[in-house]
Amino acid sequence: MRNPDLCSRSFDGRKLSFTQVATLPLLVAGFALAGLPIHPANAATYYNPRPYRASVSDYEKCAEGLLGTGLGEAEATAACAAALYPKALSSCVTTIDAETELSATDALSGCRRVRRPQELASCVVGITEISTEGTEPQAVLTYCRRSLLPARFSNCVVGLATQAALSTTEMMTTCIAATNRPREVLPNFIPSGQPIPLQPLPGANLDTTTPVTPAPSQTTTPPSPVAPPATPPRSVPALW
Repeated sequence: MRNPDLCSRSFDGRKLSFTQVATLPLLVAGFALAGLPIHPANAATYYNPRPYRASVSDYEKCAEGLLGTGLGEAEATAACAAALYPKALSSCVTTIDAETELSATDALSGCRRVRRPQELASCVVGITEISTEGTEPQAVLTYCRRSLLPARFSNCVVGLATQAALSTTEMMTTCIAATNRPREVLPNFIPSGQPIPLQPLPGANLDTTTPVTPAPSQTTTPPSPVAPPATPPRSVPALW
């Protein structure tokens, strides 16, 4: 006579061994993936364990540079304290003050109002070196500050100056107005402000001298609602 308890234990044993065999490849694959190295660039995409923080040396060099240009202590320390990148701010002010006719106060006013202060300094210096007579240094600083990409703006002005006989102010006005506008995005693309041309259908004759009489409108009478068919009452058998 077969013992049901023994059969039950034998069945459970076969089921457990099948589960172990089925999960063995998954365990091996998991250990293999865990052993793969993580590329530093991919890890930095999601989390930066060492974000930029201005050090003591950055603030020290910023104050030293601004004070060296003749700025007051209160003005210099306030500018360095409010700057996200103190060294870049100091480098911008000292470069413009040393290589142009602009004062340190004007340079500080421009450098602290842009996101790329070092590019602003190179823009002002580069355009000042090729500027024509009558160009105000303050105007060069203003144009470079207005540009979101000062280095690209400076390259535009300096590059045009080598081939065009225009004044520096005219070239700066041209480069600051350069934009990337879509041209003929669709076959029927019409710029804003232009009239929409009429395109006749194939075989149609557009004669503007002959008045066109609109066709009379046809009134459609909605159909009257149809009542559902009457259902005869069903007899209910007596239950008593």
